[in-house]
Amino acid sequence: MPNITLDSLQSSLQDQVRRALAEDVGDGDITAALIPADRQAQATIISREPAILCGTAWADEVFRQVDPQIKIEWLAADGDQLAPNEPFCRMSGPARGLLTPGTVIASVILGITILWALFPGLFTGHDPVDGGDTAALLAPSAQHWFGTDQIGRDV
Repeated sequence: MPNITLDSLQSSLQDQVRRALAEDVGDGDITAALIPADRQAQATIISREPAILCGTAWADEVFRQVDPQIKIEWLAADGDQLAPNEPFCRMSGPARGLLTPGTVIASVILGITILWALFPGLFTGHDPVDGGDTAALLAPSAQHWFGTDQIGRDV
């Protein structure tokens, strides 16, 4: 499988986000329009369950296209394990811009999950089927996000 990097996907990522925003938001977010245009807000995103963070570049691109004034601070990186109720992202900026991307981010997360299932080598640095004898029954880690099975394959 070829080694695909985020840089090689950048133009595709921008196009995917543009199309997702056009579909989900269209000419504008009616709910966000109820908020005064000059209102500023802050948000913190937490994990509700144990998770592994993935897709920060997609989220960054969504907020960049919705409102470039939004500032995003990632408290964890792609591949990091998150504990329940752990904050992993802080954002600040125009309230309308913070509210609008909700459905788009959910769509992007679904898309990443599907990509991950179809092309697991895209998100790992090794062949997920060829674990070798030493990789059997490993706990989740940065290299094996969900651990390995009894013959060393990624779960």
